[in-house]
Amino acid sequence: MADNGRASGGGRNISGKTILLGVLAVVLVIFAVLNTDDAQVNWILGTWETSLIVVILISGGIGFGIGWLIRGRRQKD
Repeated sequence: MADNGRASGGGRNISGKTILLGVLAVVLVIFAVLNTDDAQVNWILGTWETSLIVVILISGGIGFGIGWLIRGRRQKD
């Protein structure tokens, strides 16, 4: 039989995009954990003091969501 590059025993074939997404997620989490100081933040609904880790994780989540929406829309066209 020909070897198609997959692991024997039903292993998964992991793409480069998946690995890159995992690396970026780890970098985001490390960056957030290293920045736990409190800071005054101007939110849409007002201004208050919160931990930078919250701001970083919310920003990362919003960025991921926007990327996911754009990717999904591009595939439909």
